[in-house]
Amino acid sequence: LVDSFILSLGCSRDVAVIRFYLDMVHMDGPGLPIPNSLRDHILVSLIKGGPTTRQLALEYISSNYRSLSEILQERQLSSLFEAMGANINSRVEYDMLVRLKDTNKGLMSVAVADAVQRAISYADETLDWLDKHSIVISKWLVSQNYGSAALPDDNGANIIVQSGVIAAMAFLCVVIR
Repeated sequence: LVDSFILSLGCSRDVAVIRFYLDMVHMDGPGLPIPNSLRDHILVSLIKGGPTTRQLALEYISSNYRSLSEILQERQLSSLFEAMGANINSRVEYDMLVRLKDTNKGLMSVAVADAVQRAISYADETLDWLDKHSIVISKWLVSQNYGSAALPDDNGANIIVQSGVIAAMAFLCVVIR
């Protein structure tokens, strides 16, 4: 249940909810211990989500890379960058990834640095492909009426909050047992 909820975070457009879960990544107390696998899962889910969640996750990882590299295992850090490479689809996100690499290259192990370089290469290929085919894609989206989707009044926050309460209660029940 918790995994399904965390996976759905990528769909959120509510910045406050996204930031709450990003704050959970560094939460570590005896009352509510957060396992590293959940920290990694939160970050990867946000990276794989929409533009809002991906940008906030990239900003968070950039700002907190030193502490994340101390908390997460090398394999988990590599999985973050693999997710970035596979999901970056804008020049802004690409530039954020390159800055993250340049700023933190001294803190990265060889395996993580390789994962970052692969992510940059993959994202670069994706952006080249999008540049090449963007006109055709745009025309198809307009013809399929994808350009006029109505946003919910509450930006989807209501269902996220309700789901969060249910997931938190389920998580606490598991921890208490």
